[in-house]
Amino acid sequence: PRGRGRRGDRNRTSACDGAEAFAAHISIPLLGSLRRDLPKVLRPRVLCLHGFGMEAAPMASMLTKDQAWGAAWAEAGLEPDIISLEGPHPSLQGESMLRTATAHFQSSSSSSSSSRSGGQPAGLSLDSLQGAAPDASGRCWWYARQGADDAGLAASEWSYVGVEESLCIVERALRRHGPVDCLLGFSQGASLAALCLALLPQAPRAAVLVAGFAPRDAALARRLTEALPRLQATRTLHVMGRRDPIVPPAVSHELCGLLCETGEGVVAEICEHRGGHGGWRRDKEVQRSICQFISKAAEEADAVRSSSF
Repeated sequence: PRGRGRRGDRNRTSACDGAEAFAAHISIPLLGSLRRDLPKVLRPRVLCLHGFGMEAAPMASMLTKDQAWGAAWAEAGLEPDIISLEGPHPSLQGESMLRTATAHFQSSSSSSSSSRSGGQPAGLSLDSLQGAAPDASGRCWWYARQGADDAGLAASEWSYVGVEESLCIVERALRRHGPVDCLLGFSQGASLAALCLALLPQAPRAAVLVAGFAPRDAALARRLTEALPRLQATRTLHVMGRRDPIVPPAVSHELCGLLCETGEGVVAEICEHRGGHGGWRRDKEVQRSICQFISKAAEEADAVRSSSF
């Protein structure tokens, strides 16, 4: 079959330099019978960024070992090379994430109206995360702090502590493992992926943003807005759950609108599912949409690289 050959050390598990704690680096081979039925097999390299309180290895395992995901990759004619990075910071407890998310997005969705039990929206609990609950030993890309005294912020203002280190980790990984064809980020990782598209020159021109949100850190939001007009020929797929209590659909639509309206070269697609925050993981239509999107991104990236020779 035709398609891109493997590059360098694609089949090994590796860790990048510096603060990058872990990078799961796995290729998925198609079964021989499936390969014979496909006129072309693409081998896209996908850089994955997990959500708050999670880790690199489980995300890589889901994308590479789950049978339903394997079938979706095969249907799209892909043998993906999955690189899953790990956040540099230890996460907080799960309930802290719920409270932070409630405050973070309370002005973006009616679902963020407070209940009488401690300011959480009605029905918002760890059970509603559908398998996306953070682990106490998990990692994150930054800490969201509101009204931090040392930052000189007003009580209602947010700052993202540790985000610069995370941007450096992704930049380092892009240099080491590139060229990368697509970013795939979930929740906080999706927000980081959007920042990488705009702020990192080495970033690919495609990203899958699952339960993504625009930064609430005002200084970071300004950097993103100022950088977006420079984006050229960029594709994004925004995946959102209609019952997501952590990042409501309105919040993900806000990020989509920001990228499309400010980034002149951004073309966005939207994929909604009926589940909650983690419902995308086992939704077959979502799996198919993500794999087909990455297939298109890989084809376009190949065409660009071929034309440059």
